[in-house]
Amino acid sequence: MFAIVGAAGKVGYATSSALRKADMPVRAILRDAEKAPRLEEIGCEVVLADLLDSKALARAISGADIVQVILPPSPLADDPASHNPQTTSTRCHLFTNPIRLA
Repeated sequence: MFAIVGAAGKVGYATSSALRKADMPVRAILRDAEKAPRLEEIGCEVVLADLLDSKALARAISGADIVQVILPPSPLADDPASHNPQTTSTRCHLFTNPIRLA
């Protein structure tokens, strides 16, 4: 099972679509339920979880063999190369407070 965090995004959807075309099982992890139908149509299992909710995220990735998480720099950063997500992005919570999977 492949778990794709942000499966409704550009890279996440492309990954999910390619995996489904190869008949691989995909769990699409989304924050917004309104984006689920597009992924359900291609055969993804859809679960809702936010990166800021470590318990929900742990449940969402439970049993997955591979998890894809892509966290791009904030579009608000003046210089993405020098962007420090720990001070300017709430999404870094996943990495500053890692969840235990084992």
